[in-house]
Amino acid sequence: MRFFTTDPAGLMAAPRAVLLPAGAPPPNPALASALPVWRVSRCEEGWAIHPEGRPPGPPLIALPSAPGGVIAILAAEPPSWLADWPGPEAPPLARDPAELAALLARALAAAEARHAGLQRQILALRAEHEEARAAMAAWLASAGQAWPAPPVLAFADPEGPAAPLAAGRHRFRRVLPCAVDHATAVALHLPIAACGAGSVLSVRLIGEESSRLAGSWIVPGPALTPGWLALDLPMPAMPWGESAAVEIEADLAPGDVLALHPSLRLLRTAGAARFMLSPFWEPAAEGMLLPPEQVWLGLPEAMWEGQRRSVLLPGGGRAELCLPAVPVTAMAALRAEVALTGGAGVQAALWCGGAGSGWRDADPAGRITITLPLPIGLAGTAPVRLLLRHLGRLECRVAWRALQGRRGRIER
Repeated sequence: MRFFTTDPAGLMAAPRAVLLPAGAPPPNPALASALPVWRVSRCEEGWAIHPEGRPPGPPLIALPSAPGGVIAILAAEPPSWLADWPGPEAPPLARDPAELAALLARALAAAEARHAGLQRQILALRAEHEEARAAMAAWLASAGQAWPAPPVLAFADPEGPAAPLAAGRHRFRRVLPCAVDHATAVALHLPIAACGAGSVLSVRLIGEESSRLAGSWIVPGPALTPGWLALDLPMPAMPWGESAAVEIEADLAPGDVLALHPSLRLLRTAGAARFMLSPFWEPAAEGMLLPPEQVWLGLPEAMWEGQRRSVLLPGGGRAELCLPAVPVTAMAALRAEVALTGGAGVQAALWCGGAGSGWRDADPAGRITITLPLPIGLAGTAPVRLLLRHLGRLECRVAWRALQGRRGRIER
């Protein structure tokens, strides 16, 4: 006959449990408080295992195997269902609490022995880990003394013409047919480039499956010249076993000229690791998990602690609220929500990284929502300022309710 239960998760997860036959007297309160106690009752399909004090009501779920946490069966005589036990070995029979205490003592001793063995294994693993770290550090130090070996192509696009981009923001994304593992450089072909300080180019090398950043570079406009732009990693990318993806963002100032195909190259070294310095490298972004595109991400409440979030504006008054360290790496835009209580004529503006939204008016419900596109090149954290001005006469309470950020949509 088969065994069933009303709570398979609770039964299978119990580290130590005691079974009682259906007709056995109630367990000692001390026992019931110390160990999970389950009853075994007869049901239409076979035998039902249910918690003490709870009848075996439907639904009954068949047990695929014997529960592993049963330490003993507390009964004066072997119950009839013991012959149908689904496991290869039935739990031991304890005829009275004294025998049960002896079984518990043996189980505790065995658990302590296993715990001591696991502690020894953890110590050995820690020692091996420290030895591996020391060996890796020594290898990196010795390998870094040699002149960097020339890289070899892991992937290469042919050069091709491209029309100049219009002024403004442009985003591109490519998934390359090769792995990101051990990449040492990314190269981008610029058929035409004549840019000033108002333009900037951002390039990211990403593990496609996990959206982890293997490398990030921010190149100012004056450094953009026609030809292949090579961007080196300080050391080879980690062996993540993922496809390589490249994201490119360009912010082109009016009057500047830039053309992107984009033709790409991914480079590795054939021998020892290659260590290079890049003036455009962004170390704060390395290893970062990129959030999904077009998803607004809120700030944890801890970031608001100690910061003023509301102000009482008199008629004609001005004020400023500020969050001093907002994470902006890979963010394309911020969105702020402001609420007004009493009065009218309040305007708000959002500023971050030298970009401002301009003044925004409240809607009829007394809310102001501001979306601010961020300039390319912001990394790490940056202060975000909310500027307020009151054009009316009656005082008004202004509260900064929320701030969110998101990545932009990348053209594929």
